[in-house]
Amino acid sequence: MALTAQFCRDEEARQRDVSLNAPLPSVRDVAARAAIAWAREASLADRREARTAARQDAVPAATTRAVLVRFGDDLLSENPDRNRADR
Repeated sequence: MALTAQFCRDEEARQRDVSLNAPLPSVRDVAARAAIAWAREASLADRREARTAARQDAVPAATTRAVLVRFGDDLLSENPDRNRADR
């Protein structure tokens, strides 16, 4: 499952907070690096979400209608073999 950009930004903010408030220098260093990594991941997630949105917009409604006309109620059936013998 892909991480959302919002989740990545929340984690980045949390790590930045740890990097500023941790008592140990090594913890601060690790948290600062983690914050940078979460910022990069948020950037990737933004691009991924934009591509997904563009792809969903590209699916024409006519194709969706054609699938519904072709398969009709079969799409709603829990039985995968329903109406297969007569086709």
